[in-house]
Amino acid sequence: MTCDTTAALVAHMCDVVQFYMLPELKEDLDNVQLAPSQFESYHVLLANELPKFYDLVQEFLQKTNNAGHEELRAQIVMLLCELTAAPTVYQLNDGSGNLLRNANKLGRKLSDTWGESMDAHILKNYEKKLQKNCWKRQLGAVHGFARYLEVLRYTKDDKMTTQMLAFSLSVGLNVRECYDFVYKQLGVQIFSIMLKHGDLKDIQELNIHSVIYDHALRSLIIDLDAFTFITRLGYYFTINRGEIEAALATDLTRADQLDACQEVCSSINSSTSYRWAKSILQMLVLESEKLLQGPEVCAELLGQMQRCYLVCILPIPLQALHVHLPEFYTKFVAVLLECMVTHKMAPTVQKLVQRFTEIFSFQLKNCSLHQLPSDLEEYVKALKSLQQTISK
Repeated sequence: MTCDTTAALVAHMCDVVQFYMLPELKEDLDNVQLAPSQFESYHVLLANELPKFYDLVQEFLQKTNNAGHEELRAQIVMLLCELTAAPTVYQLNDGSGNLLRNANKLGRKLSDTWGESMDAHILKNYEKKLQKNCWKRQLGAVHGFARYLEVLRYTKDDKMTTQMLAFSLSVGLNVRECYDFVYKQLGVQIFSIMLKHGDLKDIQELNIHSVIYDHALRSLIIDLDAFTFITRLGYYFTINRGEIEAALATDLTRADQLDACQEVCSSINSSTSYRWAKSILQMLVLESEKLLQGPEVCAELLGQMQRCYLVCILPIPLQALHVHLPEFYTKFVAVLLECMVTHKMAPTVQKLVQRFTEIFSFQLKNCSLHQLPSDLEEYVKALKSLQQTISK
C-alpha cells in the first residue's frame, strides 16, 4: 500500500471522527433540561454511519500496523469512549448491541499498543474540552474521559502521571459542583480511579486526599460507591494498608471476624479523617433513611456504613469525638431499630444491626480516657441492653 493512500485515509478519518463526536451543547448544562429524545437525530446518524466508520478504523489499523498517527488514534479513542460511556442522557439505544460491542472491541485493540506519548495527545485534547466550565457543553467529552480512565487506560497496575493526576482532580472537582446527581457520581468515580492508580507520593505532595475528602463530604450526597471510596481514603496512607483491606474484606457479620477487624482498625492513625469526623457522622445519619428501602439494599448499605465507621470514626480518640456521639448514637440507633421492624427482623439485617451496636460498645469500652465522658456513660448500659434484646 502506498504512503499516499494511507495519508489520504488518515486525512479522511480526521474529518470523519470529528463529525461523529457528540455536538457541543448550545448552552451550559445548568441552563437546559436534557432528555434522550433530544438526541434522536444524532442516534439515527450513528446507527447508519458507525458500521462504515468501524470498517475505516479496521482499515486504518491494518495499513498502519496499529502504530503511528497518534493524534488520530487519540481522537478515535475519545470517540469510542464517549460512545460507550454509560449511563448518559445521550446514550445510544443499540437494539442488537453490535454497535457498542464493536466500539468496545476497537477501543481495547487501540489501547493494546498504548504509550506515554499517546497519553500526552489524549490529555491535550481533553484539556481543550474540559477546562473550567467548558465541560458543561461537552457532555460527550466529560463522560468519555471517565470511561477512558476506568475502562481503557488504567485497567491494570498502571500509574497516572502527575499531570494526568492533577487534570483528573480538576475535572472531578468541576463535575462534583453540578446540580445533577449523575455528575456528582461521575466525580466520585474519577476520584476513585485517582486513588487506585495515582502515585502515592504525588497524592501526598499535591494534598489531593484532603481536597477530595472535603469535596466528597461537602454535599453529603452519597451512594454505595462513595461510602466505599471514603472508607478507602480513610486508610489510604496507613502503613498496614494491606492488613486493613484484608480485615475489611472478611465477613463482618461474624463476631470473631468483626473483633479482629476492630482491633486492626482501631490502630489506624486517625489524622486522615480527624477533621471530617463530624461530617462523616452526619453523612451516616442522613443516608440511614435508605436503610428502609428494602432488605437487600439495607444489608448492602449497612455493610458499607459499618466499614466506613470502623475506618474513619473508630480510631479517633473519644476526647476529640465525644461531643458529637450522643446525637449520632440517638439518631442512628433509632433508624437501625426501625429498619429491623420494617424488614420484619430479616436475619441478615438483624445480624448487621447487632454487629453495628457491638462496634459502638467496643468504641466506648476501649476509651483511652481514665473515665468515660459523662455524656456517654448512659450509652454503655443502653447498648448492652439493646444487644440482649436483639439477640433474643
